[in-house]
Amino acid sequence: MESENRIESIVKRLDVIINLLLKQDAEKGASARDHIEQLSLQGMDYKEIAKVFGRSPSYIASELTQIKKKRR
Repeated sequence: MESENRIESIVKRLDVIINLLLKQDAEKGASARDHIEQLSLQGMDYKEIAKVFGRSPSYIASELTQIKKKRR
């Protein structure tokens, strides 16, 4: 039980770090869609990305679909 709480705490802290890095990148002109694409390319699935962004998984899935369509 304690190890689960510790893992959850670490995950929350990592989410905060990711958010801070994304905000810094946004100040340089990167869009949310750019961030979603990069996180996906780094191996995060849409549920993990949704948690980081504080958005619904369906929103992220939709964005990823649009990104894939744009690549074609």
